[in-house]
Amino acid sequence: MPKKFLFGALAIVMALMFAGAGCGGSHGEGGPGPEPGKESAQSKGGAITNMCEQFTAAMVSEVLGKTIVKTESQGNPLYCMYYTEYTEDFYKLGNGKVAPGGPWVSLDFENRSVESQKKGNEALGRKIETNSKIPMEHFMTVQEDDGLVNQIYLVLDEAHYVSVGRSSNKVLDTEGMINFAVGIAKSLKKM
Repeated sequence: MPKKFLFGALAIVMALMFAGAGCGGSHGEGGPGPEPGKESAQSKGGAITNMCEQFTAAMVSEVLGKTIVKTESQGNPLYCMYYTEYTEDFYKLGNGKVAPGGPWVSLDFENRSVESQKKGNEALGRKIETNSKIPMEHFMTVQEDDGLVNQIYLVLDEAHYVSVGRSSNKVLDTEGMINFAVGIAKSLKKM
């Protein structure tokens, strides 16, 4: 196997291990806590105990301007997928098999170092940007090749954030995703 390939593969694996690559999963562990005397994300984020119940389908629908037909936490109360369509045969798997699903947007409360998340995304070739429309500290990860926003991270403190995601650019384009993040940021600031 060529050395270039091995080093490239190793770099990607290390980047994924270092930052978690935005895949979720570090809820309640890792990262430094807030500075003494500062409001902790646990008091702010601790108010998020069930994403689907606290950020309801009706609320998300209003912010999105699209009807939410189903929500799903996938067994994690700090995560919620909001489907704009849902059918039992959305995914065609071949051999006549199908699986349920549909286009979605998501919200995910995470307990992970914000700086590590930024570095991991940069190691994957994504640019870190901000948008002045979003009314709180945040960052967006953007693919360098096509300018597509992968995710928006609404920062509660240096070790806690709510990430805003989507299944594809078809369900929510970049401008729509930014507008969605604006609405969620306003709700988070009220908590």
